[in-house]
Amino acid sequence: MTTQPTGGATILEVEGLAKTFTMHLRGGVRLPVVADAAFSVAAGECVVLGGPSGAGKSSVLKIVAGTYAANHGAVRVRHRGGMVDTTRLSAREMGAVRRETIADVTQFLRAIPRVPAIDLVAAAGTGETARDEAAHLLTRLNLPERLWSLPPATFSGGEKQRVNIAAGFIRRTPLLLVDEPTASLDHANREVVVELIREKKAAGTAVLGIFHDRDVRDAVCDRVVDVTKFAPGDAA
Repeated sequence: MTTQPTGGATILEVEGLAKTFTMHLRGGVRLPVVADAAFSVAAGECVVLGGPSGAGKSSVLKIVAGTYAANHGAVRVRHRGGMVDTTRLSAREMGAVRRETIADVTQFLRAIPRVPAIDLVAAAGTGETARDEAAHLLTRLNLPERLWSLPPATFSGGEKQRVNIAAGFIRRTPLLLVDEPTASLDHANREVVVELIREKKAAGTAVLGIFHDRDVRDAVCDRVVDVTKFAPGDAA
């Protein structure tokens, strides 16, 4: 594990990033989370956002994903052959970036009522082989085949997370974001996730993630970005 970027092409570049939340239920109190965050992720590299709970790791990841808006700074991703600052994009333009360039695995499954698990995963893929790829991933993640035709709303937490992981990893995008992907998994399935991340890296995907499981983190991580270095000052 190193602290310096690798020599691959830059896929993600964060510069001068700042985020402040306004607590409307507390009289508009402003809560600075991160200030002047800066780092990059190269093709084939896994960078981990490190730091204690509350340091701003999830906020940074969500800004990169486009689900949180930044107050200041730039988030540049390699999209359609060039670097695009997603903080300046319209919702429609950001939607295109998310479809084509950014895949993510969050801690929560975006289930659709009455849609079977295998269809949910296949819908995230592309082409005629999507359903076969979905079946392959669900098999690797040890989800019983009897569950594939059922909607995952009633699945256990670990079963939902395996569907969630499959839906993220079936996508072929330059950038993959993972937020504690192994949180609800047993040892065997944690090892599968390690293998899947390594395969993505080998294929040239840039991976940015949060891992509280130290063994998983150490198995896939090339570099740690300490988010506490971006702690805002009193004037933020």
